Amino acid sequence: MPNPTEKNIQFGSISFSLEDIRAMFGELNDIVKEQGEIEIAQLVRRDEQTDEEFLQVKADLREKVFKILATVAFEDGSAVHSSDPSVVQLAPNGPFIKSIYVSNLTPYKTNVGVEPEHLFQLFIDLRQPLLLDPDRLVSSPTLNETNLSIRGTRGGWRAGIEEAVRKRIRRKHPMRSYIHGGHVYDVFLMIVGLPLAF
Repeated sequence: MPNPTEKNIQFGSISFSLEDIRAMFGELNDIVKEQGEIEIAQLVRRDEQTDEEFLQVKADLREKVFKILATVAFEDGSAVHSSDPSVVQLAPNGPFIKSIYVSNLTPYKTNVGVEPEHLFQLFIDLRQPLLLDPDRLVSSPTLNETNLSIRGTRGGWRAGIEEAVRKRIRRKHPMRSYIHGGHVYDVFLMIVGLPLAF
C-alpha cells in the first residue's frame, strides 16, 4: 500500500464571500462522502455479523464518520461547531467572524479512534490586524494564517480537495500581498518619508 502524500498550501492575500464558503463546504462534504463510499465498499462482513448488523455499520459510517465538521470562531470569543454550511453567517449587529476551520478529522477520529488516511484541514484566517501593534516589529509581514493541508494516497482526493478550495477564492491580490509583506514599511519610509523630511 502506498504511503500517504501530504501537501501544505499557504495562501497569500485572498478573499472569499460567505456564499463561496458555504458552497465550498458542500463540495468538500461531497468529496469526503465519495471517499467514504470507496472505503465502505472495501469492508468485509465479519463472520459473527448478521447482514442487518453489517448494513447498520455501513449506515453509521455514512452518517457519523464520513463528513466534515466546521468551527466558526467569532471576535467576541464565541464559536459554533456544525456540519451545516448555513453556520457561516453574520447576525445583524453581531460579531464578525474571526476564523473558520473545516476538516474531516474530528468526525472520523471521534468515531473510529484514529486519524483518517485521507485527511484535509482548512483554516481561513479572517482576523483584522491592528493598525498599530506594539508587539510586532514594524518590518514584519502582516500575519495571515490561511492554509490548507491535504493528506492521502489517492491522487483524485488530493486534487479534488485543492480544486474545491481554489475555485472558491474570489480574488487574489498580488499587490495587496506585496503591501503586507516584510520590510514594505521600511521601503515606504525611504521612498516617501526621507524626501519629505528633507
